[in-house]
Amino acid sequence: VQPTVNGREANAGRLHVRVLEPAGAVIRLHDWRQTDRGEFRQGWRIDVSGGTTGYVIELYEN
Repeated sequence: VQPTVNGREANAGRLHVRVLEPAGAVIRLHDWRQTDRGEFRQGWRIDVSGGTTGYVIELYEN
């Protein structure tokens, strides 16, 4: 399923992702079909950026 992003949190199906650190982290979505439709028929990647020393991320199932 296509993930949704709300600030520093993302939901993808039953998976919930919350970025705890750094405070300025940004979540972006990558649709693999936009990379190569011949190779990828579906799928999403959740990217977290904005940190320089690492990330603290909480994952849990809804």
